[in-house]
Amino acid sequence: MEVESQEQSNTWEDYVDWKKKPAIKGRHGGMLAASFVLVWLFLASASNLVLYLIQHMHFSPSKAANHVTNFMGDCFSSCSSWWLLIRCFLYHLSNLPHQCTC
Repeated sequence: MEVESQEQSNTWEDYVDWKKKPAIKGRHGGMLAASFVLVWLFLASASNLVLYLIQHMHFSPSKAANHVTNFMGDCFSSCSSWWLLIRCFLYHLSNLPHQCTC
């Protein structure tokens, strides 16, 4: 009886693995699976963008790949820069009451 209740609390409700068995919490999903999907989507969108630039915009393959590389790098850099600025701003705002009371 206890084994069944322990096994039920250790599974995700309404989720199954690829064999249609209940998904176990520590074994299925998580950050590893999410990072794999994120990298896969990133590479898939990059390759589709290269094909679009070659076939519809009539770029040469080397120029298309270079434009996509620059675009992805700019997107990553701008996201990182905005994250850093917002984090610094929020850190400053969270410390403002402490500075005013001194």
